[in-house]
Amino acid sequence: MKSFLKTASRAVAALFAVALVTLGVASPAFADDVTGTVATGSSITIEHDGQPTGKTYNNLSDATADALSGDTIKLGEGEYTLYNVPSEGHTKGKNLTFEGLSTDKTTWQIGPKVPDPNKKGEYNSDYSFQDAGTVTFKYMTLNSASDGYLGFSHTTNTVVDHCVINGHTRYWGYETAVFKSTTFKAPAGNYAI
Repeated sequence: MKSFLKTASRAVAALFAVALVTLGVASPAFADDVTGTVATGSSITIEHDGQPTGKTYNNLSDATADALSGDTIKLGEGEYTLYNVPSEGHTKGKNLTFEGLSTDKTTWQIGPKVPDPNKKGEYNSDYSFQDAGTVTFKYMTLNSASDGYLGFSHTTNTVVDHCVINGHTRYWGYETAVFKSTTFKAPAGNYAI
């Protein structure tokens, strides 16, 4: 009987773990084909008019869908992206601020970690802020893969404030891109922007 109970307990635990991973709750980190998820233990909150809304998210795409124009989305420790999340229903037409904890604790992946070798030019770019208003990044590290032509495409205005940018990035279809107190770490033998 003990053997049966032990086996049954293990089976239930395994099924529970699969359910958590499927729901994204226990996802260790985002992958290029899974969008808008974050490392386990990270928390995302929204401030509206400087006041917390009281809701905590563990999925960035859910938070951006709920955020109103002018809101600040506070990011906990971990790695974040909206790559492959459509701007429609999430960021389109919104002015949003994404605020991390610090450049050594919060990371944003611009576009894919590994660009598709079958796509060249702007086609590996990150369209998650297409037709957004002003998008501000604060207190985080932004990473771009080593391939050229990577960056945010068709964002109206971008502000990068007190951040580190690793890699070569391009800014397509912009009105403005402003960098305040930002450190650029260009790839060897290449430009940062």
